[in-house]
Amino acid sequence: MTLYANQKLKAALKARGEVAGIVSEEEDEIVIFAGDQAENAKYVVLMDPLDGSSNIDVNVSGGTIFSIYRRITPIGESVTKADFLQPGHQQVAAGYVVYDSPIMLVYTTGYGVHALPMILL
Repeated sequence: MTLYANQKLKAALKARGEVAGIVSEEEDEIVIFAGDQAENAKYVVLMDPLDGSSNIDVNVSGGTIFSIYRRITPIGESVTKADFLQPGHQQVAAGYVVYDSPIMLVYTTGYGVHALPMILL
């Protein structure tokens, strides 16, 4: 389940072209997206794609935790480890999605915390 969540989030972030690379709890190494679109991307994402998955058997809600930073390597180059090791005050956004009833997105961009219930059709 966690590997599936990781694959789907990784594919979605890569497809948008705004993310140059990710660090995930499910990956052993930094994942650097290749191609012109990724090398021109402005952001890197750190994430735990399915936090709480080890507690599914006791009916505890799971979720996705994320942190977004602006890359510090020059545009046009591949991101490096330094892009992911920035201090917390340089975050662009951070938050989590709780997969419960209802599904809830909670995030901040540095100006308060916002919670949005997600409606699935």
